Amino acid sequence: MPGCEAPPPFSPVNVAHPIAMVIEHFLLLLFPLLRSVVNADPEENEGECKHRKHPQRTYEELKPYLHAFTFPGAQNFSDLVFDPTNGQLVIGARNYLFQLSLADLSLIQVTEWGCDNATQTSCYSKGKNEVDCHNYIRVLLLRENHVFACGTNAFTPVCTTRQPQNVSVELERINGVARCPYDPSQSLAALSTERGEVYVATVIDFAGRDPAIYRSLGGSPSLRTAQYNSRWLNEPTFVSAFESGPFIFFLFHETAMELQACGASTGVASRIARLCRNDVGGRFLLEDTWTTFSKARLECRAPGSNGHGFSELKAAVFLPSSGLLYGLFTGGRGGLRSSAVCIYSMSSISQAFAGDFLTQDASRGPWLHSPNPNPTFQCGTVTEGPNTKLTELSLVDAKRLLLKEETIHPLFDPLLVQLGQSLSHLAVDVLKSSGGEPRHVIFTATDGGSVLKVLTWPDTKRRPCLIEELQVVAMGDSGDIQGLRLAPDGTALLVLLRNGVTRLPLARCTMHTTHSACLQAQDPYCGWDSALRLCTAWQDGTAITGGHWEQDLSACPVQNLTRDGSLGPWASWSLCDQVAEDVTGSCKCRQRSCDNPKPRCGGRPCNGNTVQVANCSRDGGWTPWSLWSSCSTSCAIGFRVRQRSCSNPTPRHGGRVCVGQNREERFCNERAHCPLPVSWAPWSAWGGCTAPCGGGTRLRHRTCHNGDGPDGAPCRGCNTEHQQCNMDPCPEVRKTTPWSPWFQVNGSEVGTEKRHRYTCRARVPNARGLELIRRKTETRVCSDGTAHCATEAPADEVSQRRVVDGTWGSWTRWGECSRDCGRGFSSRHRFCDSPAPLAGGLICSGSPIEYQECNRQPCPVHGGWTCWSTWTSCSASCAGGHRQRRRSCIQPSPSHGGDICLGLHTEEALCNIQPCSDGWSAWSDWAPCDGNGMRSQSRRCLAPFPQLLQCQGNATQSQPCPSHLNAVEIRMAYAAIKDKRCADYTLVHMILTGLGCGVAGCLVTLLLLFALSHCGRKTKCQTNPSNTSLPPAPLNTSFSPHMGNKLEKFDSLEAIKVLNKNCLVNEENKCTNSQAQHTRTFANTIYSGINTYEPY
Repeated sequence: MPGCEAPPPFSPVNVAHPIAMVIEHFLLLLFPLLRSVVNADPEENEGECKHRKHPQRTYEELKPYLHAFTFPGAQNFSDLVFDPTNGQLVIGARNYLFQLSLADLSLIQVTEWGCDNATQTSCYSKGKNEVDCHNYIRVLLLRENHVFACGTNAFTPVCTTRQPQNVSVELERINGVARCPYDPSQSLAALSTERGEVYVATVIDFAGRDPAIYRSLGGSPSLRTAQYNSRWLNEPTFVSAFESGPFIFFLFHETAMELQACGASTGVASRIARLCRNDVGGRFLLEDTWTTFSKARLECRAPGSNGHGFSELKAAVFLPSSGLLYGLFTGGRGGLRSSAVCIYSMSSISQAFAGDFLTQDASRGPWLHSPNPNPTFQCGTVTEGPNTKLTELSLVDAKRLLLKEETIHPLFDPLLVQLGQSLSHLAVDVLKSSGGEPRHVIFTATDGGSVLKVLTWPDTKRRPCLIEELQVVAMGDSGDIQGLRLAPDGTALLVLLRNGVTRLPLARCTMHTTHSACLQAQDPYCGWDSALRLCTAWQDGTAITGGHWEQDLSACPVQNLTRDGSLGPWASWSLCDQVAEDVTGSCKCRQRSCDNPKPRCGGRPCNGNTVQVANCSRDGGWTPWSLWSSCSTSCAIGFRVRQRSCSNPTPRHGGRVCVGQNREERFCNERAHCPLPVSWAPWSAWGGCTAPCGGGTRLRHRTCHNGDGPDGAPCRGCNTEHQQCNMDPCPEVRKTTPWSPWFQVNGSEVGTEKRHRYTCRARVPNARGLELIRRKTETRVCSDGTAHCATEAPADEVSQRRVVDGTWGSWTRWGECSRDCGRGFSSRHRFCDSPAPLAGGLICSGSPIEYQECNRQPCPVHGGWTCWSTWTSCSASCAGGHRQRRRSCIQPSPSHGGDICLGLHTEEALCNIQPCSDGWSAWSDWAPCDGNGMRSQSRRCLAPFPQLLQCQGNATQSQPCPSHLNAVEIRMAYAAIKDKRCADYTLVHMILTGLGCGVAGCLVTLLLLFALSHCGRKTKCQTNPSNTSLPPAPLNTSFSPHMGNKLEKFDSLEAIKVLNKNCLVNEENKCTNSQAQHTRTFANTIYSGINTYEPY
């Protein structure tokens, strides 16, 4: 039967024989075991060292070359778009848009694009969980020099147009239905054309049952694939899309109906679908639907007639320059997944689309050959497109002829086949050799978080080489690769991870430090520069022109399996027992293994400790006793001590302390009596002064107690002390002698007579201190011998005694200090007697006494308490609080070795011990709503010691947040909350419920009739002319002004179908989800518009 080309089974034997089938299943079960043996540790499998393997680069080796970007709270990095004009890339993650530098992934700007609370609440009401009710960015395109971004928006898709320099600036917002899936887990392929058209292939309804390839925006009309038609799309998983000439191609895999018709239970086929860019849809038939849609099957099979077929397309890359399409396929049987990369030419793809079709007339009928009515089909120009001359017959053919009969085969056998390993994502780089032939480098991601780099020559049949395997994800993060993209300048590979993005340079030539290492790496991006003696990067052949750049790609590289061992990280600390003689207790231990990596194939073993022990519990032990100290006294009873310490060993980490005393004392000198103490008796009182004035001396005496005994020693010091006294000068005493008799002086004619008298001055109390200071002489002249004499004035006559000035004698010794501490004074004296002043000589100048400071050290100050402060307010108004009062040791503060204050500085007392009503404080204000739509408030127990009936109940309470004043409250059904289904209610429940409602309705009707009849009789007895009977108001059966007539044609089920019809309008403004136009409700009987999408 045409189209029934089932893939042969993956088996090296003919499965037609029953024994062969048994062998096949045995091999499938044995393969994982064989693979685990191959991957076993080299020390356990010595044959591994002789096995040739491709080189592997660990994450630690690549880490110096990597640039990584992560952001706190950001996850599910799903798509990116390059903006080379601005030197940036824009990455979409859950609730975020990031602008990063192309050079090093440094953050330029972050824009938060999440969902509002109303949208999230609506998402929860639809039965979705918290993980799905976020905004997952699924579409990122550069459209007309702007960033076009679409997100799921908590199952309410929305698209925006943003400025590339600042993506936080939103230029336009439109409905995202049919441009972005509702569910973030749905597959998607999208592209944007130069005319601004956006092509998206995804599931476009809320239930996830309507896959479509949809075109919108731009100048062309909106088109889609036929709805709910499995011949067009049958449970597809979309992979990628690209444009080539007038065509748009989409790649996906789906359930193949033609294989199911051949007897296959679950046949999956990979497809490539083709559309015309200038398709405008049909008229009357296929209206708003593609008229140029067709699809063909892609085949990728292992070599040999019984080669294994890889049916599921996982990734694809189209190279416009060479017209080649790379596809990554997976497949397997018996739970064993394998992967392969196949390459296709656009000529073979065009040939398949020019061929005949497979059609099926009945839903379960056979698929038959149908000739192609237009084998030279061309899309034509924009003005004369494929739809200008459409007839009814051609539209019927466009609806019926969809699947091409011819299968598209790859140019060669699969370039890369990985049995037992699942590959995902694909990137291809194009290089040119010195001869001009192209070389393609394939990058594909493994399920272990690594990237395989494969070198191929598409124009020859030369065997591809697996250059190296790059571990771009740290250990423990395997499986996080979400996509691979080459930078626009071709210098780096962008690895999209679940929680970030990593940039890996394609040329890492500095890893190879020697000539042999550089050439043996077989890296197409590196070569040896003999002039620089360095391994340098390939630069489009310019480095070769000088003749000093060398590269060897003649063979595939082989990994050097010799590996030195390295110790891994330490494990966490854990308790372990001590194992030693007479030692008990536990320790903290940790271990590490020689597995980072393990030594292999003759490599050196690890060097270092693999076990660490610390914090071992240890019981304390006494050191030996020290020697006895000297006696504390030299006579009479004293004591001496000896000591030991608990440091042999010191207890630690929970060990027991030493038991016993660390100090011993004993008496000494019990029989050595001390001699009586020798001491001075107090001084006697001062004796009388030797002079009442003018300076005298006085004495005092003391006696030495016990200084004359047999064992006594004389007291130190003098027993007599002198002190000057009455230093004030005595008053001067003058005394004049009587006149002497007159006597004749000379024998002159005129007789002259004189007489004398003397004046004495005493400066001392006794007469010995008198001195003669001057003499007065009186003269008289007697003429003629008469008695009358003329007397002259007296004349002073200075004494002829020698004048002596006074001089100070030596200072006495310093006396005792006036204070024991706190700055006292001591004094010493001198006397003006060396010599004393005589004959009017000068007295000594200066002070006869001198003072100096002594005992300057401050005196100890003992602390003193201040007065108690007043009591503080009670900590509780009831149920027993406490209050405090304080005082401070600052009156005065202790200092200089003084004693501190004795007693408490704080006193507490109970207060308000009467019980409270319930012990709780008032409820606090409601806290802001959290992410789950709940708010809470709290209270605290005021009673420090709650009684039996106090503080009962919860200290916190929470409730759902109140909705907006204009919002409609959403009440979820119990089944939706508890994740139950309607199937939990059986038919019996429904019958019983109906019977109960019917009986209740009859009873209520009878009661109403009885009440009405009873009231009617009363009305007749009490007739009031003024009372008028109003007719009952008619029921408003028209809940929608424009839907009443339409619903009369259908029953309730048909009406719901009409209202829920999925219509995709052509005009873009009709698809805009405006909250101002729609009533946001979640019942299925009230709608505000029929030509717009119902807001979920």
